[in-house]
Amino acid sequence: MTEQVIKTLTDPSFLIAMLVAIAVFATVFTLLPAFGGNQLKSRMKSVALE
Repeated sequence: MTEQVIKTLTDPSFLIAMLVAIAVFATVFTLLPAFGGNQLKSRMKSVALE
């Protein structure tokens, strides 16, 4: 059982797939705030109306 796990973890195609998955996650995580919209405008409006 552990031999199979070690074999899988050291398989080059598995390592490449894991690195690609981590890179995609990091890219999405980095770009996600850009799609959140601009909340500053609504906050400035609410403060101006107080």
